[in-house]
Amino acid sequence: MSFSPAAPSVARRFRPDGTIEREISVPAPNVTCLAFGGPDLNELYITTARQDMSPAELERVPEIGGVYRATPVGVRGLPDTLFAD
Repeated sequence: MSFSPAAPSVARRFRPDGTIEREISVPAPNVTCLAFGGPDLNELYITTARQDMSPAELERVPEIGGVYRATPVGVRGLPDTLFAD
């Protein structure tokens, strides 16, 4: 696998009709997971993976494998639903 550092990865939010509502770019490939956090659940954490990256790619783009935080306007997560045992 190879990638161009000039083309960052994106996390996308889709509308119910399937069109893209917004995109958030991160400076690394291989977006793996998104999760909301913070006291108001308005911080979006985006993780990326280093798996299958060559030593040259890792050297050229040290951001690979990072965790990124965004605060998208008008979007927040939902609190966990707790279940009784």
